[in-house]
Amino acid sequence: MLQFPQADTRFTLTWSQGPSTKYLKPVYPSFTNTKQDQDVIDRGNKYLLPVYARAPFVLSHGKGSWIWDTAGRKYLDFSAGIAVNALGHADEGVLRVRRLNVNLSGTGAYEAVGLARTNWKIAPHK
Repeated sequence: MLQFPQADTRFTLTWSQGPSTKYLKPVYPSFTNTKQDQDVIDRGNKYLLPVYARAPFVLSHGKGSWIWDTAGRKYLDFSAGIAVNALGHADEGVLRVRRLNVNLSGTGAYEAVGLARTNWKIAPHK
């Protein structure tokens, strides 16, 4: 018969108070958006799936681990996706191949919202 050592209760987590709700809403400084940025944010709220909380500003570009919004503010990207974690934003090699094969200059919030809006118009939905 197998015997397992007894668990060390000093490190046992309990959920008697439930999970932490401390970080449910992101906290951002106050932003004043341009009309164009607010339009992008509003369209994003209408056409993009609400799978995560979006910041109340529009990103314009990135380089390595850094991203900038349309007002020129610089942020360290802590929520990058898989490819960005591996390559960073605007990796020169990836951009060179992309320009050669796809002939696109870049993507961002404006393009993502536009694509979502187009898909919304042509895809069946209720």
